[in-house]
Amino acid sequence: MNDRTRILLIAAVVVVVVGAIAGIGIYTERVAPFRTVVVRVDDDVEVRLGYFVKRAATSGVPSLQLLNTIAREEVMLKAAGQPPYDIEIGDEDLDAYIRSVPQGDGERLTDAEFDEWWRQQLNESGFSAEELRDIMQRNLTANLMRDYLGERVETVAEQVLLQLILSPDAQSAQAAVVRLDAGESFTALAQELNPAELNTPRSEWGWFPREGLPSGFDRMAFDQLAVGEHSPVMPLPPQAGQAPTYAIIRVADRVAAREIDAAALAGMRARALDTWLAEEMGRREVSFHGFNNGYDSETDAWVTWQIQRNKRQRR
Repeated sequence: MNDRTRILLIAAVVVVVVGAIAGIGIYTERVAPFRTVVVRVDDDVEVRLGYFVKRAATSGVPSLQLLNTIAREEVMLKAAGQPPYDIEIGDEDLDAYIRSVPQGDGERLTDAEFDEWWRQQLNESGFSAEELRDIMQRNLTANLMRDYLGERVETVAEQVLLQLILSPDAQSAQAAVVRLDAGESFTALAQELNPAELNTPRSEWGWFPREGLPSGFDRMAFDQLAVGEHSPVMPLPPQAGQAPTYAIIRVADRVAAREIDAAALAGMRARALDTWLAEEMGRREVSFHGFNNGYDSETDAWVTWQIQRNKRQRR
């Protein structure tokens, strides 16, 4: 082998090595992160960061909330096709549902109008047609599960009759508890402090089954208070855009079985899917992942950067 051949051979090897190193760098920087698992359910479902970035870009919710939402979807999908639910969605069912989404309660879209709407959804979301159909299928599955579970909510249950005192701040609510502990009438105090909110003879909140009460209030009313006893100060679940509200409840009566009134039953049916999912999640192995230990700040920062980067590229 002469010197010229040897030099050419060395140069070729260098080119191959440099190319391999560059390829590894490109894969490490541009490909591998997107393939990182971010949600795992049991041992057979994995959701990767590439999909999560697309969902995060269109959801507008915090990352941890979205992680939980996707995990709940995967749990629902695993269970929905199994007995006793046996929910199966064919292509025609999914097509009909997708066609119904843009029209709402209005007139049916023409084929041209629907095609334009679908094109806009793909462009704005960054999803492929297959990915967008998958999201639509998740929404339809949730609707069918909600209907199935809602129809099976018991209409007769143990119930408590609750009275309620509301307060805009914890300090005022605690002052009301002191007055109650000193022997003042719950009804009289409720009418003094909440004349507009509870316009009933005894300041009654109403009859509630366990499942019809907010979390924490159910355990307090059914497991901790006897008839005639009142609770300590309890924060009501926050409402979007509203200041926190604090409450004191009193169990005025209790019955072992009573027909659930329409308002409470509607609320229970609306929450049936969330209740079922909470129980089903407890029976599954659900874990969140990222670049390091779980879904960490580095992973979240990378997701945010990808979303911003994609927005800039679309301008």
